[in-house]
Parts: sequence; structure tokens; C-alpha cells
Amino acid sequence: MYIVVSRWEVHPGKETEFEEMSALVRGKLRSMPGIEFLHGFKNKQGQVVVTVCYTDEPAYHRLIHAEDGPFQRLMAEHRLEDVSSCVSSERGEEIG
Repeated sequence: MYIVVSRWEVHPGKETEFEEMSALVRGKLRSMPGIEFLHGFKNKQGQVVVTVCYTDEPAYHRLIHAEDGPFQRLMAEHRLEDVSSCVSSERGEEIG
């Protein structure tokens, strides 16, 4: 399993828009083949932390990094980057 943990900062005053848009994006991503788990939470600093587990690294690249792939289309369609910014991302293979 390939795991990605990303942190997102919501732009001030855009919290409601972010919640609505990100709920749609998460729902669509959860239904895609290659995604095993997707969950988010807000940390003490107010950032949104999202954990996504993919079946393997090729599934991650196919879904996220393809130029016209599903993730890119969802981001453009729901304008998530208009209301938030990715602060960091950690990724790697599951251990033991």
C-alpha cells in the first residue's frame, strides 16, 4: 500500500467553501479504483490533514500525477486551489 499524507491551509474567510468543495472531491476520490482509504481532519494549527492510501505507487501516479488525470480534473472542476494551498506532502510505502 502506498500512503500519502498532505497538509492544506484554508485561505482566510474561505472555510465554508473549502468544506463544501473538499467534501465533493473526497467523495469522488473515494470511489476511484486504486484508492483504499481517504480521510481528513483539522489539526490544532487549523490545517486540514488528509491521509490517502492507494493500492500501490503506480495507482497513486496514475490518479494524481497524470496531466489530465482524475485528481487534476477534480481540482480544476471544484477550484480547491482557489480556497486553499497545499503546505506539505509526505508519501511512501506502508511498512510491516
